[in-house]
Order: sequence, then C-alpha cells, then structure tokens
Amino acid sequence: MAVMAALALDPDQQFSQSDYAKAVINILEDSADERDRLHDSQRAVVNILEDAAEERSLLELTQKAVLNILDDSGAEKLRLEEMQKAVLNILDDLAGEMGERTRLEERFRSLLETAPDAIVIVDQEGRMVLVNAQTEKLFGYAREELLEQKVEILLPDRFRGNHPKHRMRFGADPRIRPMGAELELHGRRKDGSEFPTEILLSPVKTDEGVLVSAAIRDVTRTKDIEHQIRSSLKEKEALLQEIHHRVKNNLQIIASLLSLQSGYISDPQTLTQFQESQGRIRSMALIHEKLYQSETLATVDLADYVRSLTNILIRTYSANTKVTLDCRIDQAAVSIDTAVPIGLMLNELVTNALKYAFPDGRTGLLLVTLSAAADGKFVLTVQDDGIGLGADFQFEQADSLGLRLVRMFAKQLRADVTFRSRPGNTAFEICFTEAAAKSP
Repeated sequence: MAVMAALALDPDQQFSQSDYAKAVINILEDSADERDRLHDSQRAVVNILEDAAEERSLLELTQKAVLNILDDSGAEKLRLEEMQKAVLNILDDLAGEMGERTRLEERFRSLLETAPDAIVIVDQEGRMVLVNAQTEKLFGYAREELLEQKVEILLPDRFRGNHPKHRMRFGADPRIRPMGAELELHGRRKDGSEFPTEILLSPVKTDEGVLVSAAIRDVTRTKDIEHQIRSSLKEKEALLQEIHHRVKNNLQIIASLLSLQSGYISDPQTLTQFQESQGRIRSMALIHEKLYQSETLATVDLADYVRSLTNILIRTYSANTKVTLDCRIDQAAVSIDTAVPIGLMLNELVTNALKYAFPDGRTGLLLVTLSAAADGKFVLTVQDDGIGLGADFQFEQADSLGLRLVRMFAKQLRADVTFRSRPGNTAFEICFTEAAAKSP
C-alpha cells in the first residue's frame, strides 16, 4: 500500500521490474495482513454477536426472573393483606370477647354483691380469693382483711383443727351439697361472737383450677323460731296428754257410775244393757289411756290396743265361760279417728262371741287377728268355734244395738264387713284403711 502510494504520487519516476515485484509482494503481504486483520475483526464481531446473544438470553432470563419475582411479590402481598385482615378479625373478635367477658364479670360481681347470703370463694389451698359485701357485714371483717387469708378464720376455734381435712375430702369429690348435713354449724365474727349457720358448697371450675364457693346464711332467727315451735309443741303435747288423761278418767267415772247403778237394777235385760254400755265406755277410755301413755299423740298402737281390749273383755266375761283367747296381731299404728270405731266394733263382736257363742259354760276358742298389708290396708278378724248364729241370720238385717253399731262404724270407716257362720266356725272380718289415707 505504501509502494502504490509512492507510485501514484510520482508517475514519472522510473522503477525496475524487481522494484515492481517487491512492490507487488509488499502489496500482497499487506493484503494478507489486511485479510488476517479482517478475519480477526470478523471473528471479533462474531464473538461480540455471540456474546450479545448470550447477554440477550441472560437478559431474557433475568427479565423472566424479575417477572417471576414480581409475580411472587404480588402473591406475597396478597397473602400479607389476607393475613393482615385475619389478624384484624382476630383482634376484633378478641375485643368483642373481652368486652363480653367484661360484661359477664360485671354481671357476676353485681349478682355477687347483691346476693342475700355471704359468698366466700376459696382456692385449693383454702385461701379466700373473693368475698362479697354480705360477708363483710355478717362477719365484721373488711374485705382486705379476708382476701388471701385461710377460710378457717371464719370458724370457731374448736372447729379449725379438723376443717382442712373436710376441705380435702370435698376436693376429692367436688359437687353441690350442703356442708355438714344434719350437723350444727357455727360461724365466728371478728369480735369473737358465734352464730348458727347453713352453708351450701359449690365447685367452680376456672383456668386456675377448681375453686369452692360457699354460700353462708345466718340462721339465728330460724333457730329461735324452731326453738319456740318445739317449746310450744311440747306444751301442746303435755296439754293433749292431760286432756286424754282427763277424758279417760271421766269415761272411767261414767263406767263406775253405771256399775254402781247396775247394783240397784233387778231387771236382767236392763242390767245387760248397763253392762254393755260399760264395755263400750271402757273401750273408748282405753284408747285415751293408750294415747296418754304413748310417746306420740298422733297415732295409737293398734296391736297393743286390740290385745289389751280383748284381755279386758275376757276377764269381764270369764265368770260364765271357759274360753281361750288367741291373739295374732301384726304391728300397726293408726290415728284416733280410726282407733275409736275399730275399738267399738271389736268390743261388740268379742262381747257377742263371749256372751252367746259358748252357752252353758262350754269351753271354746276365740281367735282375734289383725293383719297389716303393704298397701296400707288392715284386716281385723274375730272368729270363734262356738254354736254359730243360725242358718237364717242376716247381718244387714240384724237389729241388735251391737251389730247396728258395727254397721254404723264400718260405714264411717268405709270398711267392708264380711261374715260366715256355721256350727264350730263363726267369723267376722273387717277390712279397712287408715282414716287419714282415705280420699275425701
């Protein structure tokens, strides 16, 4: 290229063939160098293009990664927003629950403070964790003096030693129940005075474990009223006993007067009527005697009464008969409203048997039974092995005073009377229930 330039610049200058050859060779060498440089440039451009393609691929990958990151960031953002919403909802719910809990606590405290009884709540160690205003009023302590103190401070000294064992026993089986059922319970005030109490225990389940709520009531007034009632009842019982005693004495006086009067009676029929009247009066007097001797004035021991009355009648009529008495009596207690008519009916039936079933001093057996059934029914039977009542005897049509009284008192008791009669076997059976158990 330099030779060609020289020739171009000076066309009149003469050159030899060798110079031309050298120039050509130089030109060719320069051309080869240029071509090599061109090839190098081409390779460099190709390399640059290849690098650019790789960079482009990398850039595309980077763009995709960035897009993916942006997409993931959007999803995370959505998830974060959803989480924030959930947290806000939880906070709202907690705020609502706390508000509701606050309202419930306020309502509980209001009920606690307005309760008519003293309320003491203790933990498992027996320490008071909550008391109400009535507790302060009843025991004379300020609330601050009671909280965190052992509950035994509210008990008389003589009960404090054993009370922890009772607390442990309740803790092993916590349930709603009165404390010390059927026992006399007492509380102790701050000034040392004592008062009778009734206490209801209730377990209270909490997050800190099971607490025990004790509702304490001062029953001083109730005990005073009970004492007055018991005293009044004893006075009335004594009065009723005195009344029964006087009624019995008056009836015995009447029976004695009839007995004295019968000594001046010569007419056999009139004398018999006087004797029967004495028997009826004795049967009523015996009831009042049994009531007077009884521990309770509400009922009569019917078994003892039947046995005593039949023995009295046997002794009364044994002068003319040789009758053996057999009593088979179940234990039974009835009111005086039942005992009186039963006694009068028994008096008539036993008297008739002793007077008419064994004529001419003949021997025989008189069986008196009293059976008590589980359903509250009683069956009184008077049975003899005498001569019988005769084939034409009709109980409902009998007009003797004694049997008329039996029908009348049976109707009064709403009792059923059945009988059977044949020689060697005559029986009257009275089925009745306690007068107080009958429906009106």
